[in-house]
This record gives sequence, structure tokens and C-alpha cells, in this order.
Amino acid sequence: MAIDFALQFANKGNGNAKANGAEAPKAQFWLNLGFVAEGTAKPEEGKDDVFVSLPVGIPLDTMERLKTNSSNEEFAQLQAARNDLLDQIMSAANKLQPGEDMVFTLQAQVRRVKEEKPVAVDATNKFAAKLQFA
Repeated sequence: MAIDFALQFANKGNGNAKANGAEAPKAQFWLNLGFVAEGTAKPEEGKDDVFVSLPVGIPLDTMERLKTNSSNEEFAQLQAARNDLLDQIMSAANKLQPGEDMVFTLQAQVRRVKEEKPVAVDATNKFAAKLQFA
């Protein structure tokens, strides 16, 4: 199961505000997707190769854990694995000093949302019924 990014980031914010306008805690840890531009290091300035990321990062520490109490055991295990992935990343992130970063390997998935199908509201819908009013 893939993360529904459209739903995850529906407020189009930076992870620091709730959709209802209430102020949420500011994210301190961000996951940025991108690549290391090899050959851009400036050792004489104490700088490493440059990490080129997408314009928007994913706030980690404000992310809510998924419920794992599903009656579908396989789905519950998948949700638990997703929570564990977050826990592992946060464990590593918590070892960083303010302003420090680290690059590690993850796989990235790009997903296109399926087109919505129209809902049958006419005689072809076997669940629809016309009520009789007196």
C-alpha cells in the first residue's frame, strides 16, 4: 500500500498548521527526497557534496502514527511496518545536532492517482431503490 500524498498533504502547508486553522507544533525533523550532486564538494571550505532535494520536504515529527488494530491481519502488519519505518528514521534523526543532516538510502515511489469512476445513480445501480410516498 502506498502513501496517499494528496491526502497526507491536503492542507498544502509545510506540516506546521492543521487544516482547521488551529496551530500545530512546528516540525523539527524533515525528510527530503533528492540526490547527492557528486563533485560539488568544497573540502577547502569544509563542505560536502550538495544534496539536491525536491522543493517540499515531508515533516516527520508531526506525523501521526497509523492505527494497527485492523481485523485484517496483513493490513495491520503493513501499518505496523510503516510505523516502524517512521520510528527508525526518527531514531536516527534524534541523534542529529541542530542544523545537522545525514543522507541515507530509501526507495522513492511516484504514483499517479486513478481516475474517479462515475457512480451509477440510475436503474443500473442494483443498490438503489425508489421510495414510495403516500
